[in-house]
Amino acid sequence: MLTSRAAAWTRLMQIESKMDRNPEFGQEYVKKMQYYIEQNYIVPLDEKDLNTVEGETWYLPHFAVFNPNKLGKIRIVLDASDWKGGEIYLLRLAQRESFNFTNDLVKSTSSTNFLSLDVEKGDVLYKFNSATDQDGLVRTNGRLQRIPRVSPEFKNPIILHAENRIVQLLLSSYHERLGHWGPDYTLAELRTRFEIIKGRTILKSLQRGCKKCQIARAKPSIPIMGQLPPERLDSHVIPFTYTGCDMFGPIMTKVGRREVKRYGMIFTCLVTRTIHLELYTSMTTDSFLMALRRFFAHHTVPAKILSDCGSNFRGAKKELADETSKLNLNEIADKMAQLNVE
Repeated sequence: MLTSRAAAWTRLMQIESKMDRNPEFGQEYVKKMQYYIEQNYIVPLDEKDLNTVEGETWYLPHFAVFNPNKLGKIRIVLDASDWKGGEIYLLRLAQRESFNFTNDLVKSTSSTNFLSLDVEKGDVLYKFNSATDQDGLVRTNGRLQRIPRVSPEFKNPIILHAENRIVQLLLSSYHERLGHWGPDYTLAELRTRFEIIKGRTILKSLQRGCKKCQIARAKPSIPIMGQLPPERLDSHVIPFTYTGCDMFGPIMTKVGRREVKRYGMIFTCLVTRTIHLELYTSMTTDSFLMALRRFFAHHTVPAKILSDCGSNFRGAKKELADETSKLNLNEIADKMAQLNVE
C-alpha cells in the first residue's frame, strides 16, 4: 500500500505558511487541535513512537477551512483522496488484531485473483472460505461471483469481528448515520460491504448505550388514577339512577329538499354502562329539556345527572332552578314523605 507521508507533509507546510500569514488563523488552528486532544479524538506522539515502516503507518493529510465571521471559525477537513487509504489501513489493522493471521497462511491464487488463506478447521475464518485481496484485506470468497449489477465489495465483503474497538467505532458511525435505526436495518446496510462476526450482539449493546436511542425508547410514566366517584361504585341501584349525559353532532339530514342539522344526546348509566340515545333538533335549552323528559318517561328519574359545562346544559340548570324556586317545597316534602322518598 502506498504511503501518504508526502501528501501529509505538503499539507502541513501549507498550513504552517498560512499560520505565518494569518496569526488569527494560527490561534484558531492551535485551539482546535488542543480541543481534539482534550476530547481524546487525537493523541500526540513523539518521534520515537512512530512506526515508520512503509505500509504500517498511515498519515491523514488535512487542511483547515477558516471563516472569522462564523461561530465555529475553523474546521478541519480530511483529504478525500487519502481517506480511502486510511480506511484500508484501519480495516487491515482491525483484522490482524482480531484474527492473528500472517502471510504464511496464503496458499494459492483463486479464480477471483484473491489469495486464499490456509486456516484450520476450527478457526473462525474457516466457514467463510476466506481470501485476501490486493490490499491485504481478508474477504469472503463465496458463490456470488456471477451476480450482475452489484459492486465487487458486495460479492466479497470484508470480514471483521465486532469485538474489535475499530469495528465498534465503525458500527457506531453507521448507527448514527442511518438515523439510530435498529440493528436489523443497520446490519443490512453494513452487509453491502462487510461481514461482521457478532455484529448483531455488539450493535444491540451500542444501541442500549446510545443516549438518543434511550430517549426514543423511553415511555412516559403513567400517572396514578384518582379514586372512582361513589356514583360509579353503588351496585345495588336500578339502571340510570346515576346518569352521565353528553351531546354529539351535528348530523346532516334531509327534510324535503333541505339539509338541516340534527344533534344526538347520549345518556349512560354510571354503574351498568347502559346507554340511551335521544335525537333533538337544535342546541337549545328547550330541546335539551324535551330530550330529558323523554328519557325520564322511558327509564326513570335519576338521583344524579353528570355532564360537562355545555351552554345548553347550563341554561337548563338555570331554568330548572328558576322553576324550582316557584314550587312549594314544603308541600312536596310532605308528599314525598308519604311515599317514603327521602
